[in-house]
Amino acid sequence: MPPERSIATILFTDIVGSTERATELGDRGWGDLLEQHNELVRRELRRFHGKEISTAGDSFLAVFDGPALAILCACAIRDGMREVGLAVRCGLHMGEVEYTEGDVGGVAVHIGARVAARAGADEVLVSSTVRDAERGSGWGFDDLGTHELKGISGEWHLFRVTAVPDDAGGLLPSRRQRFARSARHRAGLVAVVVVALFSLTGLYALLGNRGEKFTTDVAPPEAAPGIAVLPFTVRGEGLDVWREGMMDLLSTGLDGAPGLRTISSRTLMARWDERVSETTTPDLATTLQVATATGARYALLGSAVGIGPDVRLVADIYDATSGNRLGRGQAEGSPDSLLVLVDRLATEVLRVVLQKGEAEIPRIDLASLMTESPEALRAYLEGLELWRLEQNVQAAEALERAIAADSTFALAHYMLAEVYWSAPLFRPELRTRHLEQAVRLEERLTLRGRVTVRGALALNRGTADEVGALREWVRAHPDDARVWELLGETYFHVPGTLANADEIEESFARAAELDPKNPDYKTHLTELTLGHHADEKGSARLASEFVELIPGAVHSQGAAVAMKLAFGDSASHARTMAALDTMDLDVADRTSDFLLHPRYAPVLIAIAETARRNGDKAVLEVAGGFLFVIHALWRGELQQALEYLEEQPRSSRDLAEASYFARVVGLPVPDEILDRLLAASDIDDPVDSRTVFTMGAYSVDRDRWDDHAVAVAELERRADLVMQEADSVGARRAASFADGLKGYAEFRRGRPEAALPLLKSAQPETRIVRWWLGELYTELGRERDARRIFEAYAFWSQASAAASSFSTLVPFVSMPLAQKKLGKIYEQLEEYDKAIESYEYFVEYWQDADSELQPMVEEARQAIVLVEFRLFAVSGGGAFGK
Repeated sequence: MPPERSIATILFTDIVGSTERATELGDRGWGDLLEQHNELVRRELRRFHGKEISTAGDSFLAVFDGPALAILCACAIRDGMREVGLAVRCGLHMGEVEYTEGDVGGVAVHIGARVAARAGADEVLVSSTVRDAERGSGWGFDDLGTHELKGISGEWHLFRVTAVPDDAGGLLPSRRQRFARSARHRAGLVAVVVVALFSLTGLYALLGNRGEKFTTDVAPPEAAPGIAVLPFTVRGEGLDVWREGMMDLLSTGLDGAPGLRTISSRTLMARWDERVSETTTPDLATTLQVATATGARYALLGSAVGIGPDVRLVADIYDATSGNRLGRGQAEGSPDSLLVLVDRLATEVLRVVLQKGEAEIPRIDLASLMTESPEALRAYLEGLELWRLEQNVQAAEALERAIAADSTFALAHYMLAEVYWSAPLFRPELRTRHLEQAVRLEERLTLRGRVTVRGALALNRGTADEVGALREWVRAHPDDARVWELLGETYFHVPGTLANADEIEESFARAAELDPKNPDYKTHLTELTLGHHADEKGSARLASEFVELIPGAVHSQGAAVAMKLAFGDSASHARTMAALDTMDLDVADRTSDFLLHPRYAPVLIAIAETARRNGDKAVLEVAGGFLFVIHALWRGELQQALEYLEEQPRSSRDLAEASYFARVVGLPVPDEILDRLLAASDIDDPVDSRTVFTMGAYSVDRDRWDDHAVAVAELERRADLVMQEADSVGARRAASFADGLKGYAEFRRGRPEAALPLLKSAQPETRIVRWWLGELYTELGRERDARRIFEAYAFWSQASAAASSFSTLVPFVSMPLAQKKLGKIYEQLEEYDKAIESYEYFVEYWQDADSELQPMVEEARQAIVLVEFRLFAVSGGGAFGK
């Protein structure tokens, strides 16, 4: 079997001066540092989706699908090494490589090694091939002229990377406002991976302007040309399932072809349903309107016709805007060889669209990405159709049949995971199982499939691992509603992303606009508009749309009740409040999801009181342990919260963690309370290490350094143990707890530079560490980094309040004090309007705080006056200010 050949970006890294450092540190010290180096490189490779090929001593070779992620990864490795006292050189080249048994070869690899050899300490060098692929995309490059590369003929133009795009935020540890972006490549389906040689600058400008309405009627001008594969017309016995099935199959076959962007089927069907009724056959003009509404340049209108035992597939390709027919593709044969026929048809389509000869068209092999079993394929298409019709029980049965026929059918595993996340089959454990299996089989997915499956699994696990890939994907494929949703859900539920309210709202708004009939996208949008902004007009519109989409559902009932309580007239408000006692507890609980603004605090307490009066024992524990304690801490009523704690029938690690976190953010929780709660917590729980972490942190506060060392050692032991059980996520979480404790100890000992890399490493997994990191940034004068931390707390605390797990409610107590810290940070950054808004938020939350906390409220009130004066001075009252 010939080796696989494809275009890749090659990255070489190497430690500068390693021999001298090894001599200086000795074998043991150098071994420890080298291990730290290897761990950091591998972490960044995972984050930027690089594939480690080999390592020799202190050097790494890795490959990437696109140049942008490779450059970002190299910069992240370089910056990370600086923090541990190492200097590295990095070199990148892009070209065709051969994959053979886990290794890569070819001239491109040798060129990459020679480019790296030319780099100096802390330098990232790229060849002109890499620079040209990213020309105009916001990168900074210093031209180093031409060079001879040892063993390589000719002269080679080299460039030093000097700056990343301003909107490549969130992917480099040193600059939180960067968004990764790279040329998109599709792996596995075609031999040549996509190298997009167009600039995405226009797309960044569009996405960066959050104040303007996002429209799906016009694709971003610099995005790759889109092709919309519309539902097929079918004629013949047993071909009905092919109507939309052929749309999905052909879209998969075309997905990621060079210079082409396949429009998401979900977005396409949303536009189709808006314009085409179920009882009519659309004319050509209507069909082309559907395509242009998605931003597609090309429209593919197809048919599947039974001819005796065979089937004929025809695809007509149109310029969607002009309506001109560009050409036709055709394939005919046995239905049992459907994927072979689709391969032929997709090849014909690419020949017409790309205007290239057959020899230049990449080879398409759908069976390698889906299944070679006709039974599995038919069952999958049936399941997909049933899922679209919201017949989820029947869809699950069909998809289970597909997997029974072919257990390696990755797409079927993913779709089954989606079905098991939907009513009435809500089965989280089965969703996790099938997502994990889809990831294990990801070589049988297109790049779109890999991004989606990995993003869904990371969200399921509560990690931020895939947020960079999700961001990058929607910027290159702005029509993909599903990935926009995944990005929004990850922002909303995973605090380690450090997302703020604008980023969360943008993601859900774009998903909702692409697929307006999907209620999932409207749920969080309604919560944001009503709960975060307290926006009556926007909330009324979203809530009414939400209720209309799923009338009678618990969430929509909760939204309707929340609107009456928030914005109803006095009579309506009084009637709704009086009805709380007879309201279904699930509806009351969902109502509280939409009322997370400080002005709704009396309503939330009334709902909690209702739960306490009317609930069973389990509800009583939730109402007392969760709602009352949290809401009292939220409002600065510490004494009331402590009284609620005393009412609990038993102490728990959840209450211990919440109480300790309350102290971390600035509430004076007495030592005796923490001593009692920690003593009653289960430190030996092998699954949950939060109690060990809390005890270790509390030991630092009390200068009990031996106890702190014991906690660190226990967490590291657990990380090793869990890793042996092949649970990399659990191992990383335990290791993050350990790093967080070590970083906190360094911080408290007055060694901020030593604390910084440890706290940064731990923050995605550990909420308390995240707060410490924000305070450390503030101490170091890095206000912009601190702002990112506290903006996430100021919003995400609200978002997490709807969660059922108490541990996810912990940050809820931090929101008011995060707003107060933000007020000070905005002052220092001279963003006076934002400073006033944050201080006012804090005052509104804490206006009834305990008397011992009122000095903090008065401090915020005085700050508002001073900031308003400064704002007056800089906006026209300068003479008066002088």
